[in-house]
Amino acid sequence: MNERVFDKLKNRLGLIPGSRHYYLLYAQHTEMGL
Repeated sequence: MNERVFDKLKNRLGLIPGSRHYYLLYAQHTEMGL
C-alpha cells in the first residue's frame, strides 16, 4: 500500500480506539514502528 494511505490510517488510529489490527498493519509496513 502507499505510504500516504498509512499516514491517513495513522491519523485515524489516534481517534479510533481498539484498532490494533490497523496499528499492527501500519507497524509491519513501516520501519519506524511508531
